[in-house]
Amino acid sequence: LRNVLMMTSTVSGEGKTLTSLNLGICLAQELDHTALVVDADLRKPMVHEYLGMTAEPGLIQCLTEDYPLEKALVKTGIGKLVVLPAGGTVPNPVELLSSKRMNELVRELKDRYPDRYVLFDTTPVLSFAESQSLASIMDGVIFVVREGKAKLNQVKLALETLKKNNNLLGVVYNDSHLVLKHDDYYYSYYSR
Repeated sequence: LRNVLMMTSTVSGEGKTLTSLNLGICLAQELDHTALVVDADLRKPMVHEYLGMTAEPGLIQCLTEDYPLEKALVKTGIGKLVVLPAGGTVPNPVELLSSKRMNELVRELKDRYPDRYVLFDTTPVLSFAESQSLASIMDGVIFVVREGKAKLNQVKLALETLKKNNNLLGVVYNDSHLVLKHDDYYYSYYSR
């Protein structure tokens, strides 16, 4: 079952956290699915802020203090959406997120509930190494690009990096200002 997915971007500010949450909410509102969003951005965690909850306890405590995973999971009240907050920040997340314990935790999350989608919100690919390390243990990667944020050569480099040994599922193109012209009419998102 391919139910463990990672969201990343080229640089910060491209909307990967909101994309993770929005996808999680959509999946959690389906009748036969639950969704878990894991805040694995241990440099600048934002999931808890968007949902108005505390960051601790969370992923860091589960990885470093043997904190029970089930006690760190937070029900959001939004459909069947559950969140594992980051648990704070750490100075060098690469070691923590590439540890044996992290591999075990991902396996546990994958196998515990076969009908649950697990979405990892991570750091941008070009800025930090931990997203590349995490991508190698995920079932798939969703790449978020915000129009006008990263330079084209940066996006290409990030995509090449992700494609090497990972299952890149697709790209979410955020904040597009594209207007299509058809004959003499202009179509935007709201025109129909």
